[in-house]
Amino acid sequence: MSGRAPRRKGDRLEREVVKHLEAAGIPAKRVPLSGSARGYPGDITATLPGLGEVCLECKARKDFKTLHAWLERRDAVILKGDRKEPLMVLRLVDFLKVLGGLSDAALIEASQPVEHELDDEAQP
Repeated sequence: MSGRAPRRKGDRLEREVVKHLEAAGIPAKRVPLSGSARGYPGDITATLPGLGEVCLECKARKDFKTLHAWLERRDAVILKGDRKEPLMVLRLVDFLKVLGGLSDAALIEASQPVEHELDDEAQP
């Protein structure tokens, strides 16, 4: 993934995630130059109850068809590669519910897909 448009897409996702985390009372910030410079392993740092400061990686793609299919009618998906530790995938709004820091209004907002304006280059 290279180029300005994919980078902007990732930047929008990072800003959206930080906004939702902060609305839940979770200190979070975007990492400067994430993915571009050594010493910056992730896109966001956040302080989570029970874990302390964590490093979050955001991925924005056209679709994660298999993951979304697995999540349909389910609350979470557990993934495990051979000789790897299990991972859990769940919706951001459900993660925020687990943390217990969101008001009903913020939960509704966090559960809605975000409509992004077209990038300057993509506009006719």
